[in-house]
Amino acid sequence: MHGRDTAPGTSPLPLLALAVLATATSAPLAASAAAAPLALAFWRSGLSVLVLLPFAMRRSRAAQWTLDPAAARAAALAGLALSVHYVAWMTAAQLSTVTAATALVCTQPIWQAVIAARAGHRMPQLAWAGIGIAVAGAVVAAGSDFQTSVRALTGDLLAVLAAIAAAAYTACGERARRRLPTSTFGAISNSACCVVVLAGCLLFGTPLTGYTDATWLIIVALVVGAQLAGQTVFAHLLRTLAATAVSLAILTAMPIAAALAWLTMEQAPTVQTGLGAVVLVIGVALFLLSSLISESTLLRRARPTIPRRSSDRNTIVVHDVPPVNDSP
Repeated sequence: MHGRDTAPGTSPLPLLALAVLATATSAPLAASAAAAPLALAFWRSGLSVLVLLPFAMRRSRAAQWTLDPAAARAAALAGLALSVHYVAWMTAAQLSTVTAATALVCTQPIWQAVIAARAGHRMPQLAWAGIGIAVAGAVVAAGSDFQTSVRALTGDLLAVLAAIAAAAYTACGERARRRLPTSTFGAISNSACCVVVLAGCLLFGTPLTGYTDATWLIIVALVVGAQLAGQTVFAHLLRTLAATAVSLAILTAMPIAAALAWLTMEQAPTVQTGLGAVVLVIGVALFLLSSLISESTLLRRARPTIPRRSSDRNTIVVHDVPPVNDSP
């Protein structure tokens, strides 16, 4: 099969490793910031717009295309979901443990499958097994926090909400990106997110300034790391890697985030939380692998074949015909 649009001799693995490491810093940074999650979400989305908007405008002028209203609405809806994800996720990181919050937000692919199932897509039995294992792991991890405090359990529930919101963001984003460049989609969705979060800050009287130098450094690190080196790089890698492969790689951010929290915040997970997180990640990985197997099977069935005469024997051999172009 032909590869996607990659330069000869280059490997996406270094970028993938960079994105995973950058993503793993998100929860420890949010948990250690002396700022409200609403404020963190505002600055993360707002500063991202300042970075992405020039690229979107340059792309628009170069391509000379007009903005599709339906795609713009889908991008705006994605931004609404993104605002819920940011606020819920960073609140969860501050209320619960980094290990539990990161593991629970990794259930995003499962919620994406639930959205797809409601749209009529069928899931293989192995996928349901993975979901069952992931749910069991979540119950074990959350059960530990329930015994610890209601605050920690609230953080776990918010982490699940963040995963659901991320799945909704992805679903809306898939519709928008069919007619929008990545930079334009990012500019619109982050702008919508910024407006929604700003409204929340004004409603609840959340201060947006007056922070210590350490907190401002954390905000910059969230934008440069988790947002640009993480989320944006993952979006770029989807041009060369399968979405399932990227999702599997993201799962490795959980143990890295837990290790960072342990080293920098002395936040060692309990045995029950650690065990539940591991079981949850195994379940999500099984679910993703089942999806990968299902996609590969469908591709093999859909791939046309042509008979070709063998050069060695006077027999007919069937050879696979690769698709003309499998780039996005």
